[in-house]
Amino acid sequence: NVAWHVAHRYPDFVERLLVMCCPHPRAFRAKMTWQQLSKSWYMFGFQLPWLGEILMSNAVGTIIAGDGKFDGIQDPEKRAQFRAKDLRFFVDAFRRPGVPTASINYYRAAMRNQMGLSVKLVGALREMRHALRKKLYIPVTLLAAERDSALSKELFTDT
Repeated sequence: NVAWHVAHRYPDFVERLLVMCCPHPRAFRAKMTWQQLSKSWYMFGFQLPWLGEILMSNAVGTIIAGDGKFDGIQDPEKRAQFRAKDLRFFVDAFRRPGVPTASINYYRAAMRNQMGLSVKLVGALREMRHALRKKLYIPVTLLAAERDSALSKELFTDT
């Protein structure tokens, strides 16, 4: 989401864009359905000051459950996609002080901005929405998972 906004707002500074698992913000809003809302439940849970951190800690704990063999990923297909050293990198990163809260604050801010809850940002939001209407004239590569559990495939069509 941040990358999309930067590319639209400051096109002279962006030569090319690579976006991973994040549909264009206009597509996300336009194609929002009840099914997608149910997949995005965690974004609502992250709005509570303590719940996001607990969910994140539990997720990290689940990943490293067992004797460090990352048994917490139950789905064999998903587990096969990750090597132990790759998962260890992410687990170690999320254990650093402040990292879970900083990661979750992105969702908190995004949700508040989308819902217009930040009165101070109304002018900036209008400006960003206007910028997002402009067409990008740079190469854009969008990587999206076919079976993403949080984002419907439809969000990525026409993005």
